[in-house]
Amino acid sequence: MHKIDLHDYLRARCSWNNGKESKMANKPQSTWIDHIPAIWIEPQNMAPGGRLAIVLNGLSGTKEGVTSYLSDLAEAGFLALSFDAMKHGERTK
Repeated sequence: MHKIDLHDYLRARCSWNNGKESKMANKPQSTWIDHIPAIWIEPQNMAPGGRLAIVLNGLSGTKEGVTSYLSDLAEAGFLALSFDAMKHGERTK
């Protein structure tokens, strides 16, 4: 199985970036959904029925650790969402 780093893939494949540092589409927003802390970034011009991308943190990671991925996905037109996995980040308590 070949592993692909999502951040590298987006930078290489998406024409919106053109090799430049990305500008955050919008600032991350946060909330609690039931007992799960979540953050998301909306694209600047979100169309009704838009696309959703969910990014999960890696081992010992947190939702804040994937903010750059969320930003890149929002720039590509996705509503980008992440949450702390069980026993990670704010859910360790």
